[in-house]
Amino acid sequence: MTVERVQECRGFSLLEATLAVSVVSILLAGVVPLIAQASRVAAHARTQTMTAVFAAARMEQLLALPWAFIETPGGTLEALSDFSTDLANEVPSTGGAGLSATSAATLLSNAAGHADFLDAQGVWIGAGTEYPPGAAYVRRWAVTPLPGDPNTLVFRVVVAPAIADRLAQPRSGAMVPGETWLDSVRTRARQ
Repeated sequence: MTVERVQECRGFSLLEATLAVSVVSILLAGVVPLIAQASRVAAHARTQTMTAVFAAARMEQLLALPWAFIETPGGTLEALSDFSTDLANEVPSTGGAGLSATSAATLLSNAAGHADFLDAQGVWIGAGTEYPPGAAYVRRWAVTPLPGDPNTLVFRVVVAPAIADRLAQPRSGAMVPGETWLDSVRTRARQ
């Protein structure tokens, strides 16, 4: 009786092994596309997060530039405005446009003084009109006075993945995948 029992437990038959391999193959065929899609979604989410962070950083710099009224010792109000800070450099410096009015076209194409480039980790690598080697993101900004109110400025910042932006040139205004647009308004206030 023990001999028969040993023969019953020897292993799987060829049919059982084939069936098991078929079931695993079918399951993998369904899971692999899901993994690929999850990977694409994660990459897009990372890109979108990076562009949002870079846009917010530039917006903070624009909002930090002086734009106010100050009272003089004589009691009159004098406009305090920054029209000389260069935000296109890694460290803001003098010799730029500051809060000078720009064209909305600076948001769609690289304009000197209103475009800079970042690598994949967000490290500043250059500014200007041409994409430097290693540019992963392009960041552009525009400052426009609110129509009818020269004391109110509209700030717009756009950050796009450099590859998508280059492929979309010349830009017509349509967003490219992963791009972030931020808008803000600032009114000159009394300090």
